[in-house]
Amino acid sequence: MFITEQGLGRPCGGSLLCLWADRLSTVADESGGQVDVNYSAEACDWNSLPAPQTNTTRCFPQYIGGSTSDDPERQWFNKYVVTSVTTTDRTGGAPDQVTAYDYKGGAAWHYDDDDGLTKEKFKTCRMPSLTLPPQAVTQDQAPLHQHRRLALLRRVLNDDFLPLRSRIVAALVLVYAQPVSRIVRLTIDDITTISVCLGDPPSPLPEPVAELMRAYVHARRHLPYASSRSARWLFPGRQSGQPMNPASLQAHLREIGVPPQRGRTSAIRQLVLQAPAPVIAKALGYHDKTATRLVTEAGGTWSRYAPGDHERRR
Repeated sequence: MFITEQGLGRPCGGSLLCLWADRLSTVADESGGQVDVNYSAEACDWNSLPAPQTNTTRCFPQYIGGSTSDDPERQWFNKYVVTSVTTTDRTGGAPDQVTAYDYKGGAAWHYDDDDGLTKEKFKTCRMPSLTLPPQAVTQDQAPLHQHRRLALLRRVLNDDFLPLRSRIVAALVLVYAQPVSRIVRLTIDDITTISVCLGDPPSPLPEPVAELMRAYVHARRHLPYASSRSARWLFPGRQSGQPMNPASLQAHLREIGVPPQRGRTSAIRQLVLQAPAPVIAKALGYHDKTATRLVTEAGGTWSRYAPGDHERRR
């Protein structure tokens, strides 16, 4: 599955309309893997465009149009670079791996060589081939201690100064051990006043999580980018018809001090100590083998539990 998001190619200004372009943001495969891509911010500001001769930003000029009688018009465009790539195991069996790219210095633009056709005053510049900077690979380490997980949970449930969306996502991570890549695929149809559908059967929403969820569902109707095509997503993205980018949601969690992978691992390890692994796996959307392995790692006693129908027959 491929998911795209839109980036602003040409900024709005003067008589020109904004020009948006799709770019790849998420790739999910059939075996449970997922790759999310984060890009740099927009560089062009229509009210403060750089001088071409001294430009070191990722905002570049390009002459467009023109005829034998009319000169071409100079327009400005954004160039984007990848800032990080996150690899996620959606089955919950491995920690996220984040590859971050750190670009040193500004852009190095080079004026086009003489082609004998373009007038000197209409020449623009291009960015020469770049060598990618060294990769800094980081990933969440050991699971959070349960005391730390509960302390974070108390904070997100009670601190009204935190963004409501971040509080909801943090609760889904710390209570239900959900990966962010799965959280962004939730729709409002998965939510009722008393439960959230993460697997079979739906998981109950205890207070005050239920109260927060009701407040968020009500507030999201007024989001400027919750268009009619995006109206079913619980966390709508800025691109019409698409959910929010998982990498962006992870960044929001880290801003409030919640490590997504470590928090999720801590939660699932606690859950498999409280109920049989197959029951937890089915209710939360985990694979049976993943949940069973976590029982062993956590020192649980449910390893001999046989999944299936345990109703007494008469």
